[in-house]
Parts: sequence; C-alpha cells; structure tokens
Amino acid sequence: MEFRLLPPPQVIPPELTPEQRAVARLRSGMHVVLGGPGTGKTVTLAAAAADWVADGSGLDRLIVLAHSRAAAQTLRRDITRRLSTAQTGANVSTVHGFALGLMRRYLPHEDADWRLLRAPEQEARIRELLAAIPVEAWPEPLRPALKTRAFARQLRDALARARQLSLDAEGVLELAAEASDASFAAAARFMEAYLTVGDFSATLDYAELVYRTRLLLTEPEAASAVRAAFDAVLVDDAHESDPAQVALLADLARLGLPVVAFGDPQQRIGGYRGATATALADLAAVDGAVVHQLSDGFRCAEAVTGSLSALTSRLPARLRPPAPHPLRDGGRVTARIFDDESAEIAHVAAELRAAISEDGLNWSDLAVVTRAGRSQLSSVAKELIRLGVPVDVAGDEIALSEQPAVGTLLLALDVAARGARPEADEARLLLSSPLAGLDGVAQRRLARALLARHRSRAARRPCWPGAWGAGAAGGHRPARGCHRGHAVGAARGRQEAAGRRRRTAGGAVGVVGRHRLAGAAAGAGAAGEPPCRRRPRRHRGGLRARLPDGRPARRPRRAHLPGGDRRPGDPRRHGP
Repeated sequence: MEFRLLPPPQVIPPELTPEQRAVARLRSGMHVVLGGPGTGKTVTLAAAAADWVADGSGLDRLIVLAHSRAAAQTLRRDITRRLSTAQTGANVSTVHGFALGLMRRYLPHEDADWRLLRAPEQEARIRELLAAIPVEAWPEPLRPALKTRAFARQLRDALARARQLSLDAEGVLELAAEASDASFAAAARFMEAYLTVGDFSATLDYAELVYRTRLLLTEPEAASAVRAAFDAVLVDDAHESDPAQVALLADLARLGLPVVAFGDPQQRIGGYRGATATALADLAAVDGAVVHQLSDGFRCAEAVTGSLSALTSRLPARLRPPAPHPLRDGGRVTARIFDDESAEIAHVAAELRAAISEDGLNWSDLAVVTRAGRSQLSSVAKELIRLGVPVDVAGDEIALSEQPAVGTLLLALDVAARGARPEADEARLLLSSPLAGLDGVAQRRLARALLARHRSRAARRPCWPGAWGAGAAGGHRPARGCHRGHAVGAARGRQEAAGRRRRTAGGAVGVVGRHRLAGAAAGAGAAGEPPCRRRPRRHRGGLRARLPDGRPARRPRRAHLPGGDRRPGDPRRHGP
C-alpha cells in the first residue's frame, strides 16, 4: 500500500470590481469603507494587503486587524492565498493582540513580559482584592453583596467601561463627587488598588491594555518608532470596535499611517463587549477622513436583498451603507410565529428535510442561524439531532463542555466514578450516544434480554435457611439470597431446623415447595435461621412433600357452611 501527500486544492481568489479595486489602491490618509452584507469587504481588504506586498512592503510591516482570533486566522489565509512569495511575521491579529505586541516591544516590564489577563482571571483577582479590603471602605448598601460573584462581575464591567472612556481612578472619583455617588467613589478607590496590583504582576486586562497603548503612542520616541516600523493599518469589521479601540485607530491615523477601516454601521454583534454603534461614524469624523461605499452584492438573491433593505431602512444610523445589488433573481423570505420553542424547531427540521427531498439540495447547502450563540445554539443543535437532522457546529460557537460528544464522554466518566450505576435517563442517553450506538429498537431488545436474564437468575436462586438473616424473635427479615421475601417467626425456624437435622442423619432429603433443601452442613441448621415458608406441594416426580418433622404434608380441607358458602370472614366467600 502506498500513500502520496497531495497538495491542498487551489483556491482562486475572486476578481475585484472597479469600486473594490479603487479602495484596494488607497495609500494615504484615513478612509472608512461602508458596505452591506455580502459586498466583499473582507475580500477587498485581503486584496489591499496583497497589493501593498506587491508594491514592495511586507506583511510584517502591515497592521491587519480583525474583531476575533478566528476571524484573524481566516483573514491571514485569505491574504496568503493572494501572495506569490512566502511571508514571515504577519501582523494579522486582533486589536488587543496588536496592542500587547506594542507594549512588549516599546514599553517592556522590568521583571517579566506583559501578560494579558483573561476575564476569569480578572474576576478572580477582583474577588481576592474585595476579600482583602476592609468592608468599611464600601457603602452600607453594597456590603452584603461584596462576597458574591455577581458583584465582582459588575465591578469588572464598571472598570472596563471606565477605561474604554479613557477615565482613570481620579476621573471616576471626580465624576462620583459631582454626582454625590458613594458607590462610584468606592469603586474609584478600588480601581487604584487594582491597577497597582496589575503593575506589580505585569498583567493587563483588555481595556487597560488599549488604554496603556494609547498612552504609549503619546511619547515621541514610541510614536516615531511605530511610524517607521509600519506602512499601513487595515481594519476588518471596524463596527465591532469599542470607544477606546476607535480612539486607538484615530491615534494611528494622526501619526501619519494610512488607515483603511471596513465595516457596516448597521451590524453589531459585540455590544456585550462594549462595541459602540457609532464606531464607523466616529472614525469618519476624524480630520481628513474619506468615506467610500461598496454596492455590488455577491451573496443574496433578490428577495433576500429586498427584505434586508426594507428592514435596514428603519434602523437609526449616522452612516447608512447603500443597499447591495442582488446576486441573482428569485429567493424566498418567510416569517412564522410559533407557540413555543419545540414547535419552532420541529418546523425548522421539517423545512430542512423538505429542502433535501423536494429541492434536491445537500445538507451542506443549508444553514440554521440562532439569535444567541452560547445560550441557544447548543440546545437547538441537540434538538435537531434528535429529529434526525445532521448538524455541524463550528468549534468556537459552543463551549467545550456543552458539545454533544464531550458532554456524553463527561457523563460516562461521571457514571463510572459513581460505581457504574447510572440513572434511567443517563443510561438511555449513553445507550443512544455514539459510545453505544443503539437506536430505540435496539434499546428495547436489550431491555427485554436483561429482564429475561434477571428472571432466569431469580428462578434459579436457592431459598435455603442460610440465605436468611437473623432478626428479632418476633420475625426475620430476608437477606439478599431470598428473592421471595418470605417471613416466618424464629420459633418456627428453630423447629424446622431441628427437623432437617434429623432427616439429614437418616439420609433422607425433603422437598419443600419447588426447592430442594440440601443437607445441613456444619452449622447450616443453626437456631434462629428461618427457612422458606412456602406451602408444601406434591412434587411432580411423585415424591411427596414432607413437613420439617418428617410427616407427609396434606392440603388442609376447606370448611364450607351449609348451602355451599365458605365460612364467614373468608375473602373468597361468595354471595352476600
């Protein structure tokens, strides 16, 4: 068997339109490029970076910024596909990654490299400082909440918003004094302690990192070094920037670097991280900024484009991109309202299956978009899988612990750690998961087989006196060996044990019920061990059942009253 390593399939970049080509050739000044969805903003940015490299620059001299690490990796691949030569040290990253590089390069820490403090680490540090600061430093209404996670999270957001607005501890304290707000005055004092600890440990959070970078660019030596080290700044999805990031881009433009920012002012998904709706408008308000527009659409059909235009025309915006031209005719846009979420997802699954069976599409041609990612996408994906729709979710959309494969594995490990005794729902989930791969029919077949096995073992289980546990004189509780749960008094147990010893001495073996009493071994007939008190019956083989004292067992006669009625009080009595 032979294997060959094949080269990756060649991807041909799309050709640029005249308006895209004009934007890609911008070489100086501050430029804001507006475009609706599917107008090729990212394609134009990649082409602009490739043109800079073709003109003699390099990717290490270009600042290419994206709103997330995943978007930066995708943008880096799009740029390298357009290059004919290899490049090293490409500065394609997020705003925070670029800012951290500037801090390490032009303002290094004395003891160690600057490190970015992630949100969980920042919250943990805030809780440690809250525990160390005296409670009297906070107003009385806030003291009961100082030890809660919610207060630490809200305090972290307040510190981040202050830095995004370019406020330091003194500025927050002045605003608190003007408003006579004791809570913000205490937060300002806490902010000073928090920043001091960060300086000693060489750690910066996201907002503090951008703020320190802006302060760095105000120094003449650092500003001259940055101006000499880079040729241009290209920003993708600039509408996802917060006020501090917008100010940082404006500072780079004031240094003399060409800045080209692409975005759609009517889109914003990072509002929870501080993204402002006026980011592009604020960039366009920089002195000497020029606004460009992309109007050719490359994604949506005519019906989709018309619906988007009708929707965006009602959205407030200081800047409004032009409505993109449709890529083709046709398309369909429908809106439906359902009573609950389960009915909605069932309808979506039915629409997807209809697109496969009736329209002849492939599963890869279909997409389901949810409103929220972390809180809604996982449940929707699980429900679609249950309804028979194959789902492929991007790895960065769902938390690792919430992914179906990882969740099933964690459940299996949890059940194993508890002694392999799962609950009914857990067993059903594990059996239907890829670990077992059993469908509903196979699960029912397995259940019937296990039930038959249990009944077979129960029928063969002996019910001799040794299987009983000794109890009080008033009665005995059966041990695990007796599956019938018979109860008998201690006195009767001692009497029957004595009878078994007498029969064993004579070599006779008595049969009680359907179970043979194996001869008493040493200590087998100990006093107080009650045997199975099942009604003696005639053995099929002809051997008559005997009582423990050796006498033949006889079925008691039923006493009848005159007229065929049974004696009063008998539950089997007929008639009034």
